[in-house]
Amino acid sequence: MSNPIYMAAGALTEGIQETPGMDLGYERVIIIATGLMCFFLRVSIILVIGGIAWYGIKMIMSQGSPGPFSSAKAGLIWAFTALAVILGAGTIILTVAAFIGAPTPSLPSCVGL
Repeated sequence: MSNPIYMAAGALTEGIQETPGMDLGYERVIIIATGLMCFFLRVSIILVIGGIAWYGIKMIMSQGSPGPFSSAKAGLIWAFTALAVILGAGTIILTVAAFIGAPTPSLPSCVGL
């Protein structure tokens, strides 16, 4: 009796043994990981800038009322904290990748500056 997992894997890979492929060495994996990290950095920075704008508008709309103003102030603090964490994580990831010798982009070019 055959194992159904092996049968399913055989059905998925049937006919592709002769196709050309790419050897994924550790450097290629690092390049893919840093590319994904750059993408997520860009998206998260856009979201943080949107959050800063949103909470800034909420702060203006509060017109000095203590409750909404303190809520908007807390949101701004969290948005700037998120920005610091995001940029710090990006710096650490790119530093580790550069330390092991993988080709990496710089942080300003990674976030589109």
